[in-house]
Amino acid sequence: MACRLYLALIFSCVYLICLSSQQETGFVYNGFEQADLLFDGIAKILPDGLLQLTNTTELQMGHAFFKKPFDFDPSSSLSFYTHFVCALVPPKLGADGGHGIVFVVSPSIDLSHAYATQYLGVFSNLTNGTSSSHLLAIELDTVKTVEFNELEKPHVGIDLNSPISVESALPSYFSNALGKNISINLLSGEPVQVWVDYDGSFLNVTLAPIEIQKPNQPLISRSINLSEIFQEKMYVGFSSSTGNLVSNHYILGWSFSRSKERLQSLDLSTLPRIPLPKEEKKKLSPLLIGLVILLVIPVVMVLGGVYWYRRKKYAELPVGKQYLVKWVYECWKEACLFKTRDPRLGVEFLPEEVEMVLKLGLLCTNAMPESRPAMEQVVQYLNQDLPLPIFSPSTPGIGAFMPVSMEALSAIGVSSVRNSSVSMFVTHTILDGHGR
Repeated sequence: MACRLYLALIFSCVYLICLSSQQETGFVYNGFEQADLLFDGIAKILPDGLLQLTNTTELQMGHAFFKKPFDFDPSSSLSFYTHFVCALVPPKLGADGGHGIVFVVSPSIDLSHAYATQYLGVFSNLTNGTSSSHLLAIELDTVKTVEFNELEKPHVGIDLNSPISVESALPSYFSNALGKNISINLLSGEPVQVWVDYDGSFLNVTLAPIEIQKPNQPLISRSINLSEIFQEKMYVGFSSSTGNLVSNHYILGWSFSRSKERLQSLDLSTLPRIPLPKEEKKKLSPLLIGLVILLVIPVVMVLGGVYWYRRKKYAELPVGKQYLVKWVYECWKEACLFKTRDPRLGVEFLPEEVEMVLKLGLLCTNAMPESRPAMEQVVQYLNQDLPLPIFSPSTPGIGAFMPVSMEALSAIGVSSVRNSSVSMFVTHTILDGHGR
């Protein structure tokens, strides 16, 4: 009995040792409800398990670190591998946002010395470039900072003890299918996958949309000796900041391991959803509604008066003159086209210009849409930069109530009319002011 108890105790100790060893070499979080993280600033875990580093409050920063440091003994391999899914959501989709998300490897979780805005909650103007910082940062920066010699916003960069990146690139991913890089909009509000791999010699940074598997080629690959940066104990985590430009910065899932083979896969289907910004509904005040009504009523009355006047004036005209296109067409056919000109022109007009405008009107009301001139051509005709095409009253499609036979349509290449008994015509009336 004592022997069995002793064996059970030994197995329990071995299990706890293995479990402890596993926790110290890697972890995976598909959402952060049960995550062993340490926070400061405005970082927090939302009820659905989403890690929010910052909200849309100006000049703030937030940090989240795994609670235990990892051993990075310089005498052994300093390799590590991580895969996380993040989202940068500005207050209004399509607008600018700031300042970005950073994956950080640091000897301390205390970044209280750091500044927000362009320093991303990791660096400050007092510690920039100092070897005592021992900081590695992979930044997804959405605001260009001129003094940091940064690329146009947004961009991805590798930072060593300084916000001035030693290597940077515009966000994109390599499409295995197309064999080329496809750009990524970091401020789209959509989740983005990020892989950071260090094999002891090269540091690779790879991006991809949520639905794309890890590309074959990284976005950035840089030869780096991290033994000059890392201390024996290093924490891993995230930082984010806002300035005058703000964004909601989220981490949806995170996997980390010191070993490439032991890096656990994220279950992308179970990750929490991103709360996208809601469109603000504009509410009209009663005063504004009243002003709109006061403006609309007079306009309606004026338009109604004009319509009534037109009906009264032109209803007395002969039926033949009420249909503009038909009237102009008949007068042209009878060689009396100028009878249709506006009498208010008097005698001060150029006959060739009036003739051109009237014929252009007939051309624009052709029964076949494909035979009508484009607006660009109409402008050229009116400016006399282009002569009118030659056509006559017998040209198919010209004139109101002008039947267009199937033979005529076939002659000009129109084959869309199905029934030979169908004829086409256009009418434009003065009373209605539109074609039927």
